[in-house]
Amino acid sequence: MTPQEAWQTLRDDPEYFLRWYPLKMAGSNLPMVAGAANPKVYSIYKLHPDRDGTAPGDTKRGHHGATRPSRNKVMNFFNISKNISSFHMSTGGLPQIGAHGPINACYVPMLNWNSDSYGMQNLNADPTALPYYVADNSGDGFMATGQLSGCCFAWQEVNGNLYCSHVNPAGGDGGTMQDAMAATGQQNGAPGPLQFYGRRQYAALASVVGLRNNAGWRLYAQTSADSFHTVNGLRRLHPNPVVLR
Repeated sequence: MTPQEAWQTLRDDPEYFLRWYPLKMAGSNLPMVAGAANPKVYSIYKLHPDRDGTAPGDTKRGHHGATRPSRNKVMNFFNISKNISSFHMSTGGLPQIGAHGPINACYVPMLNWNSDSYGMQNLNADPTALPYYVADNSGDGFMATGQLSGCCFAWQEVNGNLYCSHVNPAGGDGGTMQDAMAATGQQNGAPGPLQFYGRRQYAALASVVGLRNNAGWRLYAQTSADSFHTVNGLRRLHPNPVVLR
């Protein structure tokens, strides 16, 4: 699968793509405007596209251990799987070999729970007026945010748009932070109530992405224990939450 094919599959059939193909998301800590859509240009490319696979004799570029069932019924009957590539999405043009873009995203930056680190806004451990960032009908129908590694992602749907907040546990603990956000969390000036996905639902790393079609926004969380070389879980967060893998 080429990066262009990967984007087309992610856009058209996200539940298939994210069930099998690892997707590592990069973020940015550049200042953003709260309460609005913040456009950001992304590209997609194979993870380490300049290297052969990691297994001995593996010449598949971007393969780091991920597999999917074969679409050949005979091979699938005998549980013969197919090696597949891992993918990375980042901002800043087309930085890697074979990258596909531009992909125009609604971007959700990170906030800090109780720290001034990384130049991000400090919530001072108070979730009662969370800044939020909007995924609307602009761009290419894609919502992006940086990788979660203890973070909590909060959202609500308002008039067909997603109001999103991504909080890094800097200065605290991911689980305790999520509990506090679930108890008293509100987005600043937004109606609520909020939904939350955080350390209580994933153990190591997660990529949260949103895709918009004619029916509206769909929000997914893909999890990994090895920096998205392989996938160990997938949830649809919105609408109708369900564990898909």
